[in-house]
Amino acid sequence: MEGAAPVHMYCKINIKVTSMAQDRFMALDALALMRHSNASWKLLASDDAAFCCAFFYQEFLAGNVRNLPEARLLMDMRPFLKEKHALAKEPQPEEEALEGEAKQYLRRWSDEEHRWLRRFYRNHMTYYDLTTSGQKAVEWLENLRSRSFIGTESRLHTFFNILHEIEHKANPDKKARLDYLRKQRAEIDEKIRRLREGGEVEVLDEVQIKERFMEAMDIAAGILSDFREVKDKFQGIYNDFRNEVNEWEQGKGALLSQFIADREIIEESEQGKSFSAFFDYLMASSQQEDFDQTMRKILRLKALAGETNRYNPLHVRRAWVDGAEDVQQTIGKLSEQIRWYVNENNLQEKKNIYFQVKEIEKKALAMRGREPKREKEFMWLDEAAPTISLPMERPLRMPPAQMELAQDALTVGEHVGSLEAIFNQVYVDKAVLRAHIEDMLETRQKVTLKEVIVAYPLEKGLFELLAYMEIAKSEACHFTPAKERIFFQGIDGRSRYVTMERIVFEKKEP
Repeated sequence: MEGAAPVHMYCKINIKVTSMAQDRFMALDALALMRHSNASWKLLASDDAAFCCAFFYQEFLAGNVRNLPEARLLMDMRPFLKEKHALAKEPQPEEEALEGEAKQYLRRWSDEEHRWLRRFYRNHMTYYDLTTSGQKAVEWLENLRSRSFIGTESRLHTFFNILHEIEHKANPDKKARLDYLRKQRAEIDEKIRRLREGGEVEVLDEVQIKERFMEAMDIAAGILSDFREVKDKFQGIYNDFRNEVNEWEQGKGALLSQFIADREIIEESEQGKSFSAFFDYLMASSQQEDFDQTMRKILRLKALAGETNRYNPLHVRRAWVDGAEDVQQTIGKLSEQIRWYVNENNLQEKKNIYFQVKEIEKKALAMRGREPKREKEFMWLDEAAPTISLPMERPLRMPPAQMELAQDALTVGEHVGSLEAIFNQVYVDKAVLRAHIEDMLETRQKVTLKEVIVAYPLEKGLFELLAYMEIAKSEACHFTPAKERIFFQGIDGRSRYVTMERIVFEKKEP
């Protein structure tokens, strides 16, 4: 019995330490440190928080835009700077001064101290993208907006549905799975029986529809926010790898092994696997078509007539694809840059530059406290950093070719052939084509272009088919990935066919 007491005491202490470790993130000292080190918190606590967040939201988040060139940001920041000076009751600076001020802001927001923007170079141009820290700060402010409607019932259903899915799909027992599926089939059969016997169809009311739609759009926005965090993780791996290249003393094989191991940590992590599964699911053509059709049907509901959201619901899938492709492109570019870094000549050149910079830093630190006095005029810099000019990086100017005109006198020529082709132009009346489409939609909700052409054959061949496609771009219709072959007779009498994406026209709401 004497030996049991220490064991009991050890267990209690161990549990207490584990609980404290889980709460370390919200501990007072951890939060005090985060207040001065976390980029998102520093943005919200900065004096220019309102100016920064308003600009970031308008440029990047309002339209889900990524990777903007510096020239566009400098131009778009000018009205924000003018409004900022007006609110502070400061005199309005000149246009040239505004551009210089805007450039200073972009440089400051992308430095190591702030890390609200990421600056990079592409095709000899400077680009910026909002970082995860900057996005989190702006979205935190956006969540402070008062909602006109707060629903809880749909989230409760979602909560229980997720729990039931985990309960049944995490159990490998075949008998339990069969019992669950039989129970579901019995419930479905019972619903079918009631409907056949004249029972009423259970439908969602307007409140339930609106609540579930808002929850779906919140999930969609959350997915878009996650893309930047995944991208930043891969970018962080590359930055660490680049620093290791400069200090690496072993062979290139060991260097690549270290990089591959670091990359696999993310790809095999829970977040990496989830992103990979999401990308494969999203890129399936059947899923894209199902999403478009479902979203269009939902948006016709009367309960959602006045709903607005940061993202156009019809463009959510496109925004997902753009965000996922941006992550994939980042991974591909990192691989290209890594191949360049491990090249023998480039590797040695980078090391030489790195060690020269380190040598300068050592000498500068050695001079601390022994700086020359001002009267000796040791050395002065007008700016904090040198201005770099790379004239050889610019393409050489190619003078335009000069046109030489012949001095021969113009004479009257003779025409050979028929002039009928000039006067026999083909005119297609789009109003007639629209009438054909409306006639087909009188008895159905949607109709394909092929069905319209079967009912009203093309009289003017390819010209009429192109006119239908122009109408499709401006009317309530959509293109689907499925291919279909359309046969028609050209104006020359020859039979032809076109293989194209399926175009579906839909009836307009009254």
